[in-house]
Amino acid sequence: MQLDCYNARKKKVDQSDFGLCMMIGLVLPYGVNSTYAATDGSQVVISQVYGGGGNLNAVLKNDFIELYNPTDTTIDITGWRVRYAASSGTISETSGSTALTGTIKAKGYYLIQEAAGTGGTASLPAPDKIGTIAMGGTGGKVDLVRGTGGSVEVLDFVAYATSNTTAAIRKAAPGAHPDSRGFDSNSDSDFRVDTPDPRNSSYVVRAAAVTAAPAPNAWPAGTLSVSLESATAGSTVYASVNGAEYAQYSSPLTIQVPSTIRAYAARRITRTATYQPLITRYSRRRMLPRRERPRMAGTC
Repeated sequence: MQLDCYNARKKKVDQSDFGLCMMIGLVLPYGVNSTYAATDGSQVVISQVYGGGGNLNAVLKNDFIELYNPTDTTIDITGWRVRYAASSGTISETSGSTALTGTIKAKGYYLIQEAAGTGGTASLPAPDKIGTIAMGGTGGKVDLVRGTGGSVEVLDFVAYATSNTTAAIRKAAPGAHPDSRGFDSNSDSDFRVDTPDPRNSSYVVRAAAVTAAPAPNAWPAGTLSVSLESATAGSTVYASVNGAEYAQYSSPLTIQVPSTIRAYAARRITRTATYQPLITRYSRRRMLPRRERPRMAGTC
């Protein structure tokens, strides 16, 4: 039955059938389930859901829904809607909804602010749309649709189960910028549960060039400590060694075999910073043959 819900993606769905998909799609606490969205990255997706705004222990005052455009083209979402239902409920035309307007730029975000609770200390970044949906802090269902009436076109759907202090955040797609949120295989593996991190249409990611010093193929034998240092404060550096998953960089990397290191820097600014890895040579006993000497690629 769940496979049938997945196959309903991008077609007109009758409300009674869609309600059945909602119930089947709900997963266990502290997880999410995503259906309907295009796995080829050809349409807007729900990239983050947070329902704990203003609740006990929450920092943010408001609930929110975040959208991401993984395509290379600006998409007009005027007339689209996001809708919500509780974990035990069914999304329908009478469910809480927020009508959307405007566009989402290529590789850009769109932040929808929803209802506020009585707690919290921090406001969201400037929202691109303001709604009034009071979302569940520990779970619920959200979809992205266009069209009205007895049938609507469901573009994406997420059933989430988080907490007052965590959000369901979509991962980066394979091969995409590690700081993007477009991974879509129509399963709960598309998301991670983490601290809320809302992004609006002004959010900008810049990848800074990384160069090797000394030049590739000229490194000595021994253990090399690679430090990535920035002349610009406020950025976060991520590094990958020999094709491993990118991880946030917080201390020197020690390499003892020929290695390829790729790094990028993310910062919420519109200008580009330059990052220069600094190589420190330690004591050595012998020179490695040229083919075994450590290498570093300066690509992001």
